[in-house]
Amino acid sequence: LYRQSVEDTNNYSISGGVRVERAILNVDMTNIILQTTTHEPGEYTITIDFGDGTAEVLKTNETSINVTHTYNYSGTYLIRVIAEHDGAVATWFAVIVVTNRAPEVHVPDYVNATEGITLSVAAVVTDTEEDQNKTIIGWIVDGKPYVGAVLNYTYPDSGAYNITVIVRDDEGAIDIKNVTVYVEEREPRFASPDRFVADEGNPITLYIWIED
Repeated sequence: LYRQSVEDTNNYSISGGVRVERAILNVDMTNIILQTTTHEPGEYTITIDFGDGTAEVLKTNETSINVTHTYNYSGTYLIRVIAEHDGAVATWFAVIVVTNRAPEVHVPDYVNATEGITLSVAAVVTDTEEDQNKTIIGWIVDGKPYVGAVLNYTYPDSGAYNITVIVRDDEGAIDIKNVTVYVEEREPRFASPDRFVADEGNPITLYIWIED
């Protein structure tokens, strides 16, 4: 919605335009450029309704001013700009689409582990302040899904493996990362008891266990 010129009751016009740049949620502030033509001398009162329940009132005698605003939630907003000067009033409208910022998940590129010993990998998510607690972290390990910020998993054998971590916000935006796991061989060790109790003269049986 855009109106180039609005006639007032004093038979002259306050004309101009409103240019609104596309915004990304809570990352880049929306830049609104206000310009007037056939500029009458004196002070102008500019009221900007950003469409999200907030507004700003400016007073200026410049022909061009920049206004910045940060939207905290994604969606489509109708901006209304009212210019007042010497009893004349002009109104412009513009529509802005604020897109949702996808969350980002941070994990190491690779980790080292040992077979038979539990491995722990933590994921950290960054998102807007409003969406920070609206994300879900999931893992895929050996084709099986797990949920949570920390993955605990035990590999039974040595080798190189891949872990996939996925973060999703409440609007369906996702980020996917992969972690390579290098699992080393675990040295075998004796697991037999190191002390036996028996009565003299009686035979004993010695069992030996080896862990690997």
